[in-house]
Amino acid sequence: MKFLKIAVPFCLLAGLAAAQDRLPPKVVRVVGTAEVKVVPDRAVIEIGVEKQDPNASVAKHAEDAAARRILSALRGNGIDDKDIQTTFLSLQP
Repeated sequence: MKFLKIAVPFCLLAGLAAAQDRLPPKVVRVVGTAEVKVVPDRAVIEIGVEKQDPNASVAKHAEDAAARRILSALRGNGIDDKDIQTTFLSLQP
């Protein structure tokens, strides 16, 4: 038993001493960042028109007139027709 009390600390100390002899692995670490600044060349604008009327035909014509005014304003500000599109149309009772 006395031998065990002496042998265990010696084994632990020998292990610690061996661990300290090892040099840490050689590592190269590289960190970089970049920033790019450019002038924006595209904007996405979503516009909605909603009209309500008991008569579907009246509501549709009112919506069409409002949409025409919006499209006219866009064209008047230099937006080409190829850059304008309709994505959704819904008519509900």
